[in-house]
Amino acid sequence: MDTPDIDYRLAFEHAPVGMVLSRNRTMVDCNARL
Repeated sequence: MDTPDIDYRLAFEHAPVGMVLSRNRTMVDCNARL
């Protein structure tokens, strides 16, 4: 039985708190709550 892949992008965009993705201490992406 195959399990569906989790859509982390959807969870990131609709999180109830501000979230940031960074690389080498530089902001790469953030959601609208930030």
